[in-house]
Amino acid sequence: MEDNMSRYKAWTTKDGRKIPINKMSESHLLNTIKYIELFADINHINRVSDGYSFIGSLQGEMAIDAAENAVNSLEDTDPIELLPSKLQAIYNDMYSLARKRCLL
Repeated sequence: MEDNMSRYKAWTTKDGRKIPINKMSESHLLNTIKYIELFADINHINRVSDGYSFIGSLQGEMAIDAAENAVNSLEDTDPIELLPSKLQAIYNDMYSLARKRCLL
């Protein structure tokens, strides 16, 4: 059944090879999912940190309140949702495939 899953995209390895995600081994699929999740978490932490740094440079109560609300909203956002749309789509496909294979 997996061979008919044409909607699945390819993952580019660090050495430049493209592997259709439905052809990835179980360990490669799970490790790549973990890698993307770690990347998303680091990106999320950096964005929140940048937001707090920005607040420190503001003056005026309304500006500070607005920026704090934006940062609070950002903190509540799923890190995966902050990924570029193409990477988010590949992650979602990988996650779906791992669930179909009963790996998650």
